[in-house]
Amino acid sequence: MTDRRQGANRAPTHLLHQAEQAAKRLFAAHALGLIRPRQLAILVAVSENDGLNQADVVERTGIDRFAATEIIAQLVRKGLLQRRRSREHARAKVLRLTDEVRNANRQYCLP
Repeated sequence: MTDRRQGANRAPTHLLHQAEQAAKRLFAAHALGLIRPRQLAILVAVSENDGLNQADVVERTGIDRFAATEIIAQLVRKGLLQRRRSREHARAKVLRLTDEVRNANRQYCLP
């Protein structure tokens, strides 16, 4: 029975699960629990490409459209993202980092 358990502990899905748990612990330790990984993915995408629209964010992050909408709304409420009308397309909205986030980027050398 011991051999069987050891084999299960080395199964790819088990190892992936352990890696995911470790990554979540590391992320929580460094982000102080203030931001979630998908929120960070959106902030990084916007920081690398100021003025993205929501469809661009979905394409760059791989987060589905519904989830991205919710996450973007959370980030706007937290004061981390700004949503503004596009100068090129009157009905479209673009995303920008707030000054607070830009200053943190400079301070911590983030993208």
